[in-house]
Amino acid sequence: MSSSPSESHRSDAGPPSMRLDLFLKGSRLIPRRSQAREVCERGAVSVNGHVVKSARPVKVGDVIELRQHSRIIAVRVAWIPAGRPGKHEAARLYEPVGMEYGERFSQ
Repeated sequence: MSSSPSESHRSDAGPPSMRLDLFLKGSRLIPRRSQAREVCERGAVSVNGHVVKSARPVKVGDVIELRQHSRIIAVRVAWIPAGRPGKHEAARLYEPVGMEYGERFSQ
């Protein structure tokens, strides 16, 4: 049985997943993959409450918290695309969970 090239990276053993840095870039939460890696290296990204590295796979239902400047953006992964998403699909990849501003970073 042959599989299409876009599905060849997926295994049948579990739900579809995508590297965190690719998800952040594809969703346009961060404009470039290199920036996504840097933000992860600084410990400014967590998945389901745990600080993670850029290579960590994310799947539907995971909650990503992104700390930038004086705000925290929290989103829930809603969809994992088979290939690179277009700009019109980017907003469908996640559901906003919340946003916080201010004092949390002055600790």
